[in-house]
Amino acid sequence: MRKILTLCLGLGLSPVATAADPLRVVADIPPVAALAEMVLGADGQVVTLLPPGASPHDHALSPGDAGALQEADLVVWIGAALTPNLEKALGTLSGDALRLTLADLAGTHLLEPRETAIFAAGHDDHDDHDHAQDAKRDDHDHDAEHNDAHGHADDHDHDHAKDHAEAAHDDYAADAHGHGHSHDGPYDPHLWLAPENATLWLDAMAEAFTARNPEAAETYRANAATAKDAIAAASDRAAERLDGTDRPLAVLHDAFYYFEDAFGLTILGALTPSDAARPSPRRMAELRDALPPGTCLLVEPQYDPRIVDALGQDIAVAEIDMLGAFLPQDAALYPTLIEDIATRIAECG
Repeated sequence: MRKILTLCLGLGLSPVATAADPLRVVADIPPVAALAEMVLGADGQVVTLLPPGASPHDHALSPGDAGALQEADLVVWIGAALTPNLEKALGTLSGDALRLTLADLAGTHLLEPRETAIFAAGHDDHDDHDHAQDAKRDDHDHDAEHNDAHGHADDHDHDHAKDHAEAAHDDYAADAHGHGHSHDGPYDPHLWLAPENATLWLDAMAEAFTARNPEAAETYRANAATAKDAIAAASDRAAERLDGTDRPLAVLHDAFYYFEDAFGLTILGALTPSDAARPSPRRMAELRDALPPGTCLLVEPQYDPRIVDALGQDIAVAEIDMLGAFLPQDAALYPTLIEDIATRIAECG
């Protein structure tokens, strides 16, 4: 049976990394890796599991990925709803690595998946958010018995960070007792496209890294604060670029809901409910009838142009790398990604 480390912040029970032994962090996707790099600074190394062009939903881990997990001090990931294969690997390969599941953190903004071809005009994002949050809370009722702080937010920044760390502790403790969670239904897993989520996660990462290396706590927290400023500035610039954008929008598959919600956009519908599905003739016809001429279709780099051609009308295409796989792979990737998506939408057609 694998050995699982329970994180007990404030009690000094976690092994401590020294300055001569930099933290080794494994992240599931490039945006999460970039956020981790922003917090770590020079105090460690971040390995990204997902290679360029791969889908997180069905990516098979390589031998190199397995080795990185075995050597990791921490694993930071969205959750099983995004990378189900990683969940399986964590059970056998991650050893004593602390696990920070971002979707499970209190305060993470969650939206329900949309399955229909045409999205309801004027949809209430807050209702969708509340339903998804309720589903997450239902999944975590037993965790709340262990840690009351997991279910509510505090008014102070430091207490917010402490809450996130305690929520992470619940995740590790749940794993230690053999009943960790698998989220494969109640929420849309593309959580990183909401800048508010990225901002929230920075504090959680700072506290998780502190658990491994308490001597660098102030550095991690200062880096997180600097990263928040960078993301806020990028979000402001993205909003400016999108201001006045009135071209109708649709998506190949519904992966941009969080970005739409964050920046007040309206996406009319999706050709497929997921990147693993092809549009049915009925769904294609439904969308073809609903989309006005000049609609901008948001697609990912690996899209099949024949699907777009089958719409048979005046459709503009914006190719968007929502994972940042083809952007410079450095700590600035996340704010760059937010601006890049906004620019591509604003310049579509």
